[in-house]
Amino acid sequence: MRSFFFLGALALVCGATAQTVKLKPVTSGFMPKMGGYMPQRLPLTDTKPTNITKLPDGLMNAKFGVLKLGKHSFDVCIGDIPGNPSHLFVDTNGNGDLTDDPAPVWNKRQYSKAPAPELFQHMGSAQIGFHLAGSKDPVTIGVYAFDPADEKRAQLKDVLLFYTDYGVEGEVKLNGKTYPIILTDEQAHGDFSAPTGITLMIDTTGDGKFRASGKDFKSTEPFNIAGTTYEIGKISPDGSSVTFKVSDKKVAEIVPPPPLPTYTVGKPFPGFVAKTMDQKEVNFPSQYKGHIVMLDFWATWCGPCIEELPNVINAYSKFHDKGFDILGVTLDQKDAAQKVTDFTKAKNMPWPQIYDGGFWQAAIAVKYGVNSIPRAYLVDGDTGILLAQGDTLRGEGLSKLIEDFLKGKKPNQ
Repeated sequence: MRSFFFLGALALVCGATAQTVKLKPVTSGFMPKMGGYMPQRLPLTDTKPTNITKLPDGLMNAKFGVLKLGKHSFDVCIGDIPGNPSHLFVDTNGNGDLTDDPAPVWNKRQYSKAPAPELFQHMGSAQIGFHLAGSKDPVTIGVYAFDPADEKRAQLKDVLLFYTDYGVEGEVKLNGKTYPIILTDEQAHGDFSAPTGITLMIDTTGDGKFRASGKDFKSTEPFNIAGTTYEIGKISPDGSSVTFKVSDKKVAEIVPPPPLPTYTVGKPFPGFVAKTMDQKEVNFPSQYKGHIVMLDFWATWCGPCIEELPNVINAYSKFHDKGFDILGVTLDQKDAAQKVTDFTKAKNMPWPQIYDGGFWQAAIAVKYGVNSIPRAYLVDGDTGILLAQGDTLRGEGLSKLIEDFLKGKKPNQ
């Protein structure tokens, strides 16, 4: 991960109404700064784009797509080459020749083993000839694709998933205090002046972290820092500068939470009362007497969450009748309730979901300090004790873990 490069910024002083902050490009390794990513879909077809003039020798079974960032388009191809199946090509320089560009990283890993069908995922990164804030270097995007033979992901058969690994950073002085800032382009607009999908993040606590309640703000809405309401004025399309101004509107300050809570396996786990999407009150974890329950933070836009779904669904189908429950908390954005409902129905996820449209500021996510997903906690409904958390609740080993914890527990009928 690259270190921060901070540039000086003019202070908003008495009588001044705006300041323009110069920002520095980070062309690669930016995703960890954002604290997550929002995958975008690039459909692939058999039709070769007309502007592709040269293909690699021996290319077979090729699928093509056009990745667009702002006004720029880049041809993408996945195909087989003798001795090198499922190769990725990206026309980074945009000249129509798929043989003279930097080779993307495109690694293969197995995610389903026998006796189930053996399935493989490819993932890595690629360079795109889109330039940030005066930089001459191409930016990096993360890329991945699931096995076309994966029947559980049939909708992703001919899709390349990608996410931005670039952004801009700098410093701003507000109310006499200097804060590190970043601007993210998580929805891959390729234009930081876009009216939606651009997020300003301000490290108001000085801990080097940005993804938290009270730290990330929509570029189109006013926000309050230390009692003063500000607005974002002009943002350069290439992200080279952003203008802050004191707003004549008033909004409440969202105070960042204290340092992320840590929870210890074998110790009590804090509970809550909330309403699920079907407007039923849920008291977690006390209403799960006789059961163990997994509190699962996820979102329909989260690629790793979707990747984990087969393991979660498999565990639920095997052990629900034996005392295993799931309570989902979705970090989907505003006005996505129908999307969540349709998604959970299509994926056969019958367990209840909590959704408030808050995205990373979803109330339950804020309570538990969730700043990355998927995240899950397994709790004993009788004692309220935390049984497991983190990576132990991911992968094909989830079912075996649930089975072990259920031994000796008698579920309520």
